[in-house]
Formats: sequence, C-alpha cells, structure tokens
Amino acid sequence: MLSSTQLALLAERGEELTAEVGEKLYEIGDATYPFIAILEGEAAVLDGAGHEIVRHGASGFLGEVNLLSGQSVFVTAVVTQRLRYISLPREDLRALLLDDPSLSDLILGAFVERRELLQRRQGIGPENPSNGELSLALGIGMELAQREEVDLPVVGGGNSAAQAAVWLARGGALVTLLHRRGDLRETMSQYLIDELDRYGVAVRDRSEIAGLQGEHGRLHAVTLADGEQLPFSFVFLFLGAKPCTEWLRDVLARDGDGFILTGAEVGAEGLLETSVPGVYAAGDVRAGSIKRCATAVGEGAAVVQFVHERLARAAAGPGVQASQAASP
Repeated sequence: MLSSTQLALLAERGEELTAEVGEKLYEIGDATYPFIAILEGEAAVLDGAGHEIVRHGASGFLGEVNLLSGQSVFVTAVVTQRLRYISLPREDLRALLLDDPSLSDLILGAFVERRELLQRRQGIGPENPSNGELSLALGIGMELAQREEVDLPVVGGGNSAAQAAVWLARGGALVTLLHRRGDLRETMSQYLIDELDRYGVAVRDRSEIAGLQGEHGRLHAVTLADGEQLPFSFVFLFLGAKPCTEWLRDVLARDGDGFILTGAEVGAEGLLETSVPGVYAAGDVRAGSIKRCATAVGEGAAVVQFVHERLARAAAGPGVQASQAASP
C-alpha cells in the first residue's frame, strides 16, 4: 500500500484521471500502459479467460514487471468501482524509482511478487526475469556481455556474507554466493537464507575458488576447484576473522588459530573463564563462540556478573570461601 506521502509524490509527477465501472485501464498485449496509483475506487485484474486474479483499491497500484522490462502486459485491468487515479508514464516511473529508494523497494518487491503469482497460473506469460535483470532494465548495474550470467560472487557462508550479498543484489548487481559446505543452514540464519532467495541471489554450495583470471588489473573470471570457469567482474570474500591475540603470548591458552580457549577445555569453572582463574573471554575472540554481535553482548554481560561475584568472594576472605566450598 502506498502512503499518503508517496501518493503525493506520484501526483506531482503524474496526471490525475477518472474511469467508470467497466472501463478497461489496459488489456493483454498492451506494451505502453502507464503505472496506475489508485486514489479512490477499485479495479480488478483478469486473466485471458476473464477470471479475476486480484482486486486493488485505494492506496493500491496496478502493474507488474513488464512496466519496467518493456514486455507486453499479460493481464487485463478493469474498473469495478468508479476510479480516481494517478497515471504515471513508465519512463517517469523508472526515473522516480531511482530517486526514491523506499518507494523503489515497495514497488519492485510488489512487481516481483505479482510476476511470481502470475507464473503459478496456467497459461500466463513467459519466464520471470531476475532482480538483476530487472535492475538493468532500470539502468542500474553493469551491462552484461552476451550469455554472461553474473556480475560478481560473494565468497563465504556466514551471516556477513549473506548480508553483503543481499545489499549488492538490492543495488542491481547479479550476485552468486559461493560456499564450501553442503547446506547454508549449517552456518547461516534462516531469515538471511530467505532474503537471499527473495532478492534473487544464486547460491552454489560445495564450491571453492582455485584461480583468478584477468588482465590490466581487472578480473574477468574465476576458476573453481572442480575446473569450472565463471565470468565474474568482482569478488568479495567473507571468510572469517583473525583474533589478533598474539600479544597474549603464552599467558592464556589459545587454539591453533589464536582464539582463546575457555571452560572445560582448560579446566576452568565456567564457560567463559580462561586458563587463568579470574580472567574471562567473551565474544568473537573466544574459541567456539558464535561470531555475532548479539552473542558478544550477551557473553559480555555474563562476564560482568562473574567478575562481581569473584570480587565479592575475594572481599569476604578465605574463611568464608572455604565454608562456601564445603557446603553442598
């Protein structure tokens, strides 16, 4: 649904018109129909057999991907209640979407969902273009060579890789995410897996880059470990972090990658205590932790409590501590 502010913006760029019940706003085969934002009234969208697909009322809008791709429309829109609406030529719509990101997200998301709905109905339209192809129709992103399928790969299977892939795809890039495991759910949150699908990010599992090809400082392609070559223009790597704990030397026990060992692995009392009693590790630097901000905050809060408890026991004196240790 369009907000009052968005309707006002469309009204500035478009023309306000009216239509009577039964009047067709556009019909199958029309390649020039405008974007229509409804101020009052109602319109129904019909398939080729005259069956109703959906109705749109006040603050709704008509149209789908073909408004931007240049394809002819696959459905017919007819007025079911007297209509007062804003008509905006498709060229002006493209310019407006480039200027207003929030409006672009709303309209593009609806257009893609509507195309997917049409695809599920028997006998309506050809294949749905990807988000990247849709963005290119708007003049966003890089022009692809003949038969070229992707702009860039984001390498990694964690949440950071997914967030970057979605951000790039929303900006118009054709993105492929490469990861080494067999299932993204092993390392990535489900909501981000859903976002990858929503924004058309291609996901290739069990993939490793073995070589890069290019010249004059520009990447042309990458070669995977299985020998397949893919035409990529850019590569982004999200492959973990370096803990930067070299300064600790041998004071605290660390694993082979430098992350600090805690808990049972070093014989400590609690999960967050290190090999030195009273010294704790929290967040990304701790071996075995989930490398996320929320986890670091939670572990940090727990450590504060552990420190206060330890200081309280120290202040109580050795006699009290011995008594506490002997109690069941």
